[in-house]
Amino acid sequence: MVYRTFSQLIRDILYTAKDGKTKTSIMGSANLNNEQYKHYLPALEEVGYLERVDSKLRTTGKGFEAMKILRESALIEENIKRHIKKK
Repeated sequence: MVYRTFSQLIRDILYTAKDGKTKTSIMGSANLNNEQYKHYLPALEEVGYLERVDSKLRTTGKGFEAMKILRESALIEENIKRHIKKK
């Protein structure tokens, strides 16, 4: 079984909520269980990466910036791993 890294999990949540989603939709699309939802979503709201709009959660501008940085970081990591495997 392959587990997601912390960065992958956060990136998945932020990407899923980009257009505004309900709790159930975020849990399903980002493949989160209830414990993960309770753990990560309030923290992402507190730091300003997600906001509540009516009964949905939506990625903020700050969240989109974080998602971009996490994506770039993942690309750097993949590039380094590819070079390590060549040796």
